[in-house]
Amino acid sequence: MYLKKISILSVVLRLRKVVLFLLGVVMIASLLIYWIANSPLILKKVADTFASDYNITYHRIYGNIFTGIEIEDLAYHREPLVKHIRLKWNPNALLKKEIKINHLVLDKVNVDTLKKLTNAFSGNDNSDSSEPFAFSVKVVKSDISIDPFVEENIMVRNIMLHTKNIFYDSQSITLESLGLSIDSNLTKVRLNASLEKGSVTIKKMDIDSLDTLAIEKILHSVHADTAPVKQEHSVKSISHPLIPKYLYIEALNADILPRVIHPLKIDVLSLGITDVRINLFSQIVEKAQLSLLGKTNFAMIEHSGKIKENHFIGKIKLEPKKPLFTHYKLPVRMEPFKKIEMGVDATKARIVVTLDTKMKHILKAKKNDFNLDIDVLKSMITYSLDDAQLKAKSNAVISTPYAKGIKVSNQFFMDKNISYRGDIFVKQLEGVEPKWVQPFNNLSITYQGDEKNIDTKIVSDRLQGTLISKDLKHVNLHIKSKNAIFLRDYMTLPLELNASKATVVIDAPLNLDRGASSLLHMKVASNIANIDTKITYQKRLEVNTLIDVPQKSLLRTYHKALKWDRLFPLKAKTTLYNTEVKASADAGVLHLNAVYDLNSTHIDGKMQLGGFKANILGIAQKNLMMHSTISSIPSFLQTLSEVYTLEPLPKVEGHANLDVKIEALKKADISLTSPLIRYHADHQHTTDIRNMDIGLGYKEGNITLEHYALVYAKEKIFSTKVSHISLLKDTVVISPLWVNNQLKVEGSYNLKTKKGKIVTSAKKMHLDHEIIKLNSSMDVTTVLEGNKTNIEGKIVILDGHILYDMSQKSFASDSDIVVVQDMKKKEKSAFMDNLSMELQVKTKKPLLYNKNAVHIKSNVDLGIHKAQNSELLVLGEIELLKGGTYNFQGKKFVLQQSKVYFTGNPNKPLLDIKVNYKSLKYLVTIAITGSADLPNITFSSKPSLTKEQILSLILFDTEGGAGTNSGDDMMKMMGGAMAKSALNDLGVKLDHLVLGEGNSVEVGKKLTNKITIIYVNGIVSKVKLKYEHSPRTESVIGVSEESQSYDIIYKRDF
Repeated sequence: MYLKKISILSVVLRLRKVVLFLLGVVMIASLLIYWIANSPLILKKVADTFASDYNITYHRIYGNIFTGIEIEDLAYHREPLVKHIRLKWNPNALLKKEIKINHLVLDKVNVDTLKKLTNAFSGNDNSDSSEPFAFSVKVVKSDISIDPFVEENIMVRNIMLHTKNIFYDSQSITLESLGLSIDSNLTKVRLNASLEKGSVTIKKMDIDSLDTLAIEKILHSVHADTAPVKQEHSVKSISHPLIPKYLYIEALNADILPRVIHPLKIDVLSLGITDVRINLFSQIVEKAQLSLLGKTNFAMIEHSGKIKENHFIGKIKLEPKKPLFTHYKLPVRMEPFKKIEMGVDATKARIVVTLDTKMKHILKAKKNDFNLDIDVLKSMITYSLDDAQLKAKSNAVISTPYAKGIKVSNQFFMDKNISYRGDIFVKQLEGVEPKWVQPFNNLSITYQGDEKNIDTKIVSDRLQGTLISKDLKHVNLHIKSKNAIFLRDYMTLPLELNASKATVVIDAPLNLDRGASSLLHMKVASNIANIDTKITYQKRLEVNTLIDVPQKSLLRTYHKALKWDRLFPLKAKTTLYNTEVKASADAGVLHLNAVYDLNSTHIDGKMQLGGFKANILGIAQKNLMMHSTISSIPSFLQTLSEVYTLEPLPKVEGHANLDVKIEALKKADISLTSPLIRYHADHQHTTDIRNMDIGLGYKEGNITLEHYALVYAKEKIFSTKVSHISLLKDTVVISPLWVNNQLKVEGSYNLKTKKGKIVTSAKKMHLDHEIIKLNSSMDVTTVLEGNKTNIEGKIVILDGHILYDMSQKSFASDSDIVVVQDMKKKEKSAFMDNLSMELQVKTKKPLLYNKNAVHIKSNVDLGIHKAQNSELLVLGEIELLKGGTYNFQGKKFVLQQSKVYFTGNPNKPLLDIKVNYKSLKYLVTIAITGSADLPNITFSSKPSLTKEQILSLILFDTEGGAGTNSGDDMMKMMGGAMAKSALNDLGVKLDHLVLGEGNSVEVGKKLTNKITIIYVNGIVSKVKLKYEHSPRTESVIGVSEESQSYDIIYKRDF
């Protein structure tokens, strides 16, 4: 046992020596390795041995394997490669099969030298080994900077790269943080990204101040120097553990430098991309948010959208600015285009752009001028990425003042060829008389074509036509009426012309190469007139028109007074050469010609109708003058009679001048003057219009009566106040029209509806005439509706003086009695038939009549009434104030309170007149009653006297004369003459009046110088017709209900 223990101990002792030896060896070896690893000499020796093989040199290398290595001025082929390299690593990680670099610094890397070094290594790399790298790599921190360099005209001023915690093994790669900044002449880029769990995340990326002009120049040079590369392979999905599966972009922003591409000035263009997820294996953008903002001098553009599973949906907002419209002189307003929105829908297979909008009052125009509304505009443009095919489809509804709801549709196709088709439909034209545009109702235009031809069909209710071109250079237009068009459907015609009809044919071969039609030929054939127009263009444009009225024309039978063969055929010709336009028309005795210069707008025109001539001369854009003189109105009427059969006209004498001045085709001043125009109404009556001077003005549809003055029937009518008459659409507006500067007329009348209202008013209107002088106020309203006229109002006579000699006034003695010389055919008046009236006439102060032997004052209270299709009625009274006087043969008769009543017929008033004559002893009263054509005259006195005594008292100043003369004799001799004279002075003019016994009265009126008709109002009334053969001989025929008589009377002096 003891021996056994000793042997074990000896073995242990021997093993102890071996272990101690081995530990010594390890310690010595470790110290040797540590010395070698930390020895700069050994490190430099190793570096020199390795670097020399690759022509790599350096200025200095220091450090050690454990603390790190630093190299300065590293070069390749003596060309700078890296200014400074610092490498710090942890060698202990090698025990874990990990290369761990704590900090890597590459300062001022030279890109050009690096590319040479890389090419050298790439060319010598013959390793085909695919063995996986057995170690993992971890770089805790790295900082790399690049020296400035130029590549493909791109000058990179600075590149800085910073990373944290890069880890790589054969199955994965991660990167906690990567920071990159690039400063070049093209842009500035800042990037912050990471790579983790197979996903690359770009947390923020900014591309600032991108110089698009520099990029454009570089691309141009690249395209010029580089041949196109044909890509023959397709991209396939790749799956590898080291290749990231997803790319995330949290925020990417890019903008460009302002740029001018004349005339476009780009101030801002920025792109924003957020919330992006891209599957790199399947090449699908699973989601993304995009926004684009552009600001230029012409417009502002906003674009926003979303991507989901490679499907992009977004909107584009376009807001044009004023310079866009002014620079290109667009005839449209800016407001309708203020906001335009378009939709974008894109996939890998196709891109679709849609537009859905509407616009109001697109064109620049005044309020009531032509304009355009787009009520609906829907457009879709589809571009197929697979076959490069473009399709566009548009539908629009357009409205204008002349047509509402115009439907327009169009389809456009483009692949290797271009084709299109569409249609335009107009239901009805508006804004003009519907009858005139009826042929164009339901207008349909359908077209189709391609790059070489177009085929168009035109159809409406009454017209049809085609527009065809086989080469888009020569176009044939053909339009004709479907059937004969009855003109009565489009205009109101007299009954005799209701059968008028016409056919229209238009042919126009157009040569688009020369930009004008070689010939346009229009023919209108009708039973009214035939029109043949030819428009030709060779070196000059020439329009020739021939209008003829055939012998069987309805016009000839309708208007026989017009001498058609003296005016037709009418030939008109217009030519345009360079800037000169010549126009002429010849219609029998009527000749027109003018020369017009398009540049200077100078016009020289003449018109001649027999002896009547008018000249037009001036510059259309400045001043035009037209002067015409009617030196003799009878001669002018004679000229008219050469082309028109005039009805027998009363004789008119005088002459007149007409001058018109037109300023800039906007304003016209018209002057019409004449010293005397004499109008002979009949063989007895003549009316003079003297000193006529009328000045009119016209501007922008408004007519102003600047002034006027004339003397009509010895009454001066004038106005120095400007009167205004304007036309607003279909309405004539008077605001106001002045008469004698005191009477104001205001109102309006619609020419289309024929409705209107006119108000005539005056606070104090003075009338100064040879028969009356008065002041009056009035307020009268006239309402017009079609052919109907209604007048209502009130006229107040403020004061006045009647100057008219009432002894000239004559009331008809009987409605059955007429004067043969004055007999005229009574014409029916449509105006009077449709006239209704309610007019009140009153006096505020009495009217004064002081003429000859009559001196009276009167008050007027009359109502003038008329219903449609009825006679005029005058109702009311004229009050003759007490105190008026009448002188007869030196005797004064004093008017008592009297009245004249109007009960309807203004020519047959009822009389209630009383006058007193006072002698020394008696008061005589004469009463006149009854109607003006058949008055009753009675005599009475206080104290009471017989009729004979009253007449004797009046005639001889004594009642004693009644004894020597019978009452009948005195009544026949004197009473009748006195009564006739009195009535004559009061306006009741009689040629025969005899007072007989009792209440017998004879009243007579001369029909001619020799014939007198007498009405006898006695016990038996009868009618006498007296004919004077000679001053001494007369015949009297008497007719009554009881007898007839014929008496021959011979008179002689005793």
